[in-house]
Amino acid sequence: MSGKSKNDLSGFEEVLDLVNEKKRGQREEKIGAEYDIQSFLEMERERLDKTYSFLKVVSKIFNQHPQTAPLISKSENEISEKENILIKSLTSEKSFFIRNLNSLFDSFYPKS
Repeated sequence: MSGKSKNDLSGFEEVLDLVNEKKRGQREEKIGAEYDIQSFLEMERERLDKTYSFLKVVSKIFNQHPQTAPLISKSENEISEKENILIKSLTSEKSFFIRNLNSLFDSFYPKS
């Protein structure tokens, strides 16, 4: 080859080197992105496995030791007791509620 053609090829080789470096950089970016996705998926799988294991244990505990019926019973008893206390306090002759009702009825229906 002549000296002129070598000079022409050297410029062309530089362009090819730049193109190859760019492709290599893109390939490395793709590999990095794929690695990030793979890493995320592995961590997510581990998280879901741990969540599943936890819920499996918790559900066994709830099945072996149900608390719903006793809690409902306890709440119903508390509500009943509070209703009784409220009714007793509202229906007593000295309660503000009864006094206000009496005064309201007396104002609309005066005694003759």
